[in-house]
Amino acid sequence: MKRTTKLKRTLRKTGLIRTPGAPKPRVRDLWLMGVWLGTQLPVFFGSRLFNTGWRHYHLETAWDRDIPLVPAFTLVYVASYVYWAASFALLAWDSRRTRLRMAVSDLILNALCLAAFLALPTTMTRPELPDSGFWPWVLGLIYRADTPDNLLPSMHCAVSWLCWRGLRSSQSVRPWFSWASLFFTMLVCASVVLVKQHCLIDIPTGLLAAEVSWRAAASLRRRNR
Repeated sequence: MKRTTKLKRTLRKTGLIRTPGAPKPRVRDLWLMGVWLGTQLPVFFGSRLFNTGWRHYHLETAWDRDIPLVPAFTLVYVASYVYWAASFALLAWDSRRTRLRMAVSDLILNALCLAAFLALPTTMTRPELPDSGFWPWVLGLIYRADTPDNLLPSMHCAVSWLCWRGLRSSQSVRPWFSWASLFFTMLVCASVVLVKQHCLIDIPTGLLAAEVSWRAAASLRRRNR
């Protein structure tokens, strides 16, 4: 009890949550983060158990090839994981309605991504990295750990958009933070092509998948009333 009260005071001081009417944080409500991690990781990596060895399609265009490699955007690409964790943690302490909608949206989103990864496996050609520099080195680690497949839709763009949608509808998160999250979501969308982890087509398909998931979750809730 004392820990959650102290945490709530800390969040208020940072200006992330509104003081009046803010839900009381409870550790048990962090199950929402379990839904996020428990679905995204199996979908992204588990799908490779099936589509590895299948024909993968190259959806790169001339526009993709004209986009320069900017290794510094690796910072944004990696920071997106922190953004997701922070967003789901904040929303876990929002209203029950918000928690349920985020959980259902995330489940639908991962189902759509899994279907896309299996129905249309995609890949891309990665560029040569510079021989020196910190961010090219970090990007090289990412390249070695993450094979260039399961690209469409971009889960980086999709999850970032879903986080913004949740924060925007939040009853406790301050408006400035939701707008900041939208700005960061746009940076994430830029980063996926600037570090050559995705093609351009992966961005709108990721945003569309997230938006469809968010609206579908609301529709399911209305039907179950």
